[in-house]
Amino acid sequence: MIAAQAIRVPATGLAGRGPDLRPADEALRFVAVYRVDCDAAQWSGRAALRALGGDAGSGADVGARATQDGPRRRRKALLRACTRWLLGAHLGLRGDEVVLGRGLNGRPRLERPGADARLAFSTSLCGRDGVVAVSSCATVGIDVERAGPDRFPRHIAAHLLHRHEMESFAELAYDERTAWLARVWACKEAALKALGLGLDRDPREVEIGRPQAGTGAAGARFTIAGEPALDGHLLCEGALVCALVTREPAQRITCRRLRPC
Repeated sequence: MIAAQAIRVPATGLAGRGPDLRPADEALRFVAVYRVDCDAAQWSGRAALRALGGDAGSGADVGARATQDGPRRRRKALLRACTRWLLGAHLGLRGDEVVLGRGLNGRPRLERPGADARLAFSTSLCGRDGVVAVSSCATVGIDVERAGPDRFPRHIAAHLLHRHEMESFAELAYDERTAWLARVWACKEAALKALGLGLDRDPREVEIGRPQAGTGAAGARFTIAGEPALDGHLLCEGALVCALVTREPAQRITCRRLRPC
């Protein structure tokens, strides 16, 4: 799913300045996807404490509280800090100069430097697997899932699938159903994020055109019925599934891993 190329976070941590990730051609419609292991043992010490500081307060104090609040909260805080650092790298700013907020239906947005930055972003977390999408397209939605019978048992299909999808599901071999459910759900989540709806819309009302497993930066394309303006890509690596949706086709999609030094 994610190319071997890595971006290293320096010892100064996620509050500092990252590499310049701005494209040479400012008119290029791009999507940059970053994979973050939010449970990596390397995220420790000063860099992790700065990361867990969020948008306010002492990094050490807030980091300690986040750690005490449990693994999921710590992972969410780390992914949020990575998001700020990456947005800063795309804007030529330090990570602590980027402030995130929430818009309509909880959609994340840039509070500072603001909408004039002309960057859309989306994040997703599944266990220790985190992804961040940064795009110059009008809007972007991303979702990551890990296929498995514990997370996608076959009986939940009736709660997730459109009636046409249920027909396709019934035609699948039993050993293919769990992976297919994970792909369909990831595509729906990403599409609903791109539409700014989230789960305020019943996922059974959203129909995905038979998503196949795709590899490489571009992945496999998928469509959303009734939403011709949305462009979908499905990226897979083993049991890990990542769906990406934009409101206009991207001219370039890149995938990288984010690693601490």
